[in-house]
Amino acid sequence: MRSKKFFSEQGLLSFDLSISDLMAALCCIFVLILIGVIVQLNQAKKEFDFKNAIAEKYVNMQYEMYLDLVEEFGPDLDKWNAEIDPTTLAIRFLGNEVNFDADKAEIKNRYKSILQDFFPRLLKIIYKDKYRNEIDEIRIEGHTARSNLRIQKGIFSEEDDYKNGIILSQERTANVLVYCLTNTKYSIDKNWVRNKFVANGYSSSRPFLNESNSPDWEKSRRVEFRIKTNSDNIVKQYQKSGK
Repeated sequence: MRSKKFFSEQGLLSFDLSISDLMAALCCIFVLILIGVIVQLNQAKKEFDFKNAIAEKYVNMQYEMYLDLVEEFGPDLDKWNAEIDPTTLAIRFLGNEVNFDADKAEIKNRYKSILQDFFPRLLKIIYKDKYRNEIDEIRIEGHTARSNLRIQKGIFSEEDDYKNGIILSQERTANVLVYCLTNTKYSIDKNWVRNKFVANGYSSSRPFLNESNSPDWEKSRRVEFRIKTNSDNIVKQYQKSGK
């Protein structure tokens, strides 16, 4: 009997040791998982802090640039029928019918004189040391209004109206860019200017929205000089680096 009891206790002891080993192994696995989670959280926090720092830097820079633009062009905006958007850094010339003849891409003399005054002053701002290397591109954007009356009369379909607007708005912005590059006086690096400026025509696809978030087709006829910073590119490069 003693022998049986002895072997029984030995077997129980062996079983207890196996449970202890299993629990120890599970604890080790749990610790490893926990370490992995902590590492991932630290990495996520690092990326979050980096993006926040980038966002803060460019928000501050954008606000400073907006103030510089307002200081430079504020007195002229009304007579130019222009405005500056603080959220997109777009200098918006409204009323294309004043700057171009209807359905024509040739720049009117009045708009030429505005561009001769405006373009060198714009370059003077964006080429400052604090902005120059932070700018990705400056888009000259052309926007037309939808020809609702012609569509209603069946002269154009919506699709044809949009296609015609694409051609017209692209020709207008191309003419504006070429005129600025060849007929205005500026002294900064011409290669930098050529690399940064692009011309895009959007037809009626991006109408100007009023306070009720409805298209304001009168204001939709416009040319915009939109300044785009390189904050998005920096974040993408950081993500690709795997840091």
